[in-house]
Amino acid sequence: AQAELIRTHQDRLLPLSVLLAVESMRRCPSMQADQVIRRGMSLLPCPLFAIRHGDRIGSIAFSPDGKYVATGSSDETARVWEVAGKREIWRLRHEDSVSPIAFSRDGKYLATASFKTVRVWEMTCGKQVSRVSHEKSVFAVVFAPDGKRLASASNDGTVRVWEVGSGKEVSRFWHKDMSQEKNEGYIKSGTLIQAGLGDREYVTFSPDGQYLASRGSDGTGVVWEVDSGREISRLRHSVHSVSFSPDGKHVVTASSDKTARIWNMASGWGRLCIIQPRWEVRGNSFRRQHSVRVGRSRRKGTVSIDS
Repeated sequence: AQAELIRTHQDRLLPLSVLLAVESMRRCPSMQADQVIRRGMSLLPCPLFAIRHGDRIGSIAFSPDGKYVATGSSDETARVWEVAGKREIWRLRHEDSVSPIAFSRDGKYLATASFKTVRVWEMTCGKQVSRVSHEKSVFAVVFAPDGKRLASASNDGTVRVWEVGSGKEVSRFWHKDMSQEKNEGYIKSGTLIQAGLGDREYVTFSPDGQYLASRGSDGTGVVWEVDSGREISRLRHSVHSVSFSPDGKHVVTASSDKTARIWNMASGWGRLCIIQPRWEVRGNSFRRQHSVRVGRSRRKGTVSIDS
């Protein structure tokens, strides 16, 4: 009964549920334990292959078509892996630890951040397309939907938008207390990495690429107009992450006050939605997640890719 309860209420404890059912079958065989084992085994992820670096892996991203995985590591490299072939295809060298990383929506480009520097690479040949810099370390990168622009957030208190091809700075937004919060230092099992750290989005474009939403460590979210640099809305909500709705008319924020709120993008009006009343809400998204999951390994510099 305990195994079934765990299985139905917490997906991340599925392996524990199966182990409890196995132990139950060993001590006192029952139909219920047998069913839990059969259901659990069918739901457990199947490892495809293990990705290894020379040091800790700090970031990971899937290409939009799911054919490739990019990883950033403290070994001063970003690497691109072919999922089906289970092989490394590109090794992109840097002068410092690499984190974070992001693919453009069309999968043509990969952005990597290493300390103060952001690089854009062409996926077809592994060639560096552009290189830009902040005054302090960069902790978030994200492409505009059309792939022509890139936004980066830094501990220097700015979010900057760049032209991908030329590296020219398009706009700069000053965000009070824009800084990276201390995270757990590993990739969470079953979590897909988006812009920012773990399951948090620090900066994101609207679907049409005309607006940018960012959050600072002071808990404030801000929506900006990209071309003019004009502030559209300021969202005060102890914000952990921000995300646009598919139609671009609303912004959702996740908060440490155990709520998520939906805001009208133009007016900044917030509608309270209690999402998870017992825990902090740290991640949010209007989008579907990829079917391939990322498993955490206790082994340093190793990530298991599961299906």
